[in-house]
Amino acid sequence: MPNKYYYLVASLPYLQFNRPLPTSKDLFLSECRKWLSPKDFDIITKTNIKDFEIVTTDPEIMKNWKSFDIELRESLAGLRNQRKASILEEKAAKNIYGEEDPLVLERKIEKKRWDYLDELELGNHFDMNILIIYSLKLQILERLASFDMEKGRSVFESLCEVKI
Repeated sequence: MPNKYYYLVASLPYLQFNRPLPTSKDLFLSECRKWLSPKDFDIITKTNIKDFEIVTTDPEIMKNWKSFDIELRESLAGLRNQRKASILEEKAAKNIYGEEDPLVLERKIEKKRWDYLDELELGNHFDMNILIIYSLKLQILERLASFDMEKGRSVFESLCEVKI
C-alpha cells in the first residue's frame, strides 16, 4: 500500500487498552474521509471486528487479523465444548474457562486481540495498515466501553426470572 498519510496518523489520539475512548469510530471516519483516497476510505469503512470472512481483495494485514481472530474463536469454542461435557461438576460450573466473572474473561479475550494488533503494528508507519489497526483497536475499545454492569444485570435477571 503505497499511500502515506503522515498528517492523519500523527493527528490521531493515542489508544490504550482498558482506558477511556479518546475518540469515536464516527469521528475517526470523519477525519479519514478528509485525507484518504476513495479506495482507501472504502477499506477503512469496511474494517470491522465482527467480519470474519477472509476475502481475496482484503489487504494482507486484514487477512492476518481475520486468520488470528478465527483461530482465537475456534480455540475458545473448543474450550467451551470441553467444558459442556463436565458442566455438572461443581468446580467446572464455578470456574468456566478459568474465570468466574464473564466480564473478566471478555476483557482477557480483548486484551489478547489487542496484543496481536500491537504485533501487527511493528514496521507499519503512516500507511493504510496502521489506519486499519487503529480502526480495529478503536472498535475493541468501543466494545469494552459498551459493557455496563447494571444493564447486564437487568437483562440477566429478566432472562432468568421464573414466571408462574
